[in-house]
Amino acid sequence: MAKTTRKADGAIAIQDSGEPRFAIDFDGMEKSGRSASTIVATRICGRCEACMKFSKENQPYSHSASELMKQIATKCSREPAYLLPGTPVTEAVFRLMLASNNRPMTVAEIQGGLGQAWASVIYLKNLSDDVVLRMVSEPNEYFIGPTER
Repeated sequence: MAKTTRKADGAIAIQDSGEPRFAIDFDGMEKSGRSASTIVATRICGRCEACMKFSKENQPYSHSASELMKQIATKCSREPAYLLPGTPVTEAVFRLMLASNNRPMTVAEIQGGLGQAWASVIYLKNLSDDVVLRMVSEPNEYFIGPTER
């Protein structure tokens, strides 16, 4: 498994291993007619000071996906409710990628990140290589797929 740690700024740091990597294809998302910033805005926590300010001003949707990802990486992903064990696996992978600013991740890094987030769960979901690889390799509503970055 890849080693994942949290940097001082709150972002998740993942060690490079040279394996195939996967990321969210925001260009593909936009080309399909879906708004990347709106989709990312729905994943902000709404609990931290910056998110409460966004909500009060009713402006999370006026920010770019990259600005919102930075907010998620530095603040929202620190909230215990950001990545709950009951979260469906594909949604959890999407949230994990947002929390790492969509840094391309290997299957092992995805497994490590979810394992770290769900460390206290007695019955961990099936995060085998086959399950995670199939999930990120096949077309999905989250536009998670292989990347050359």
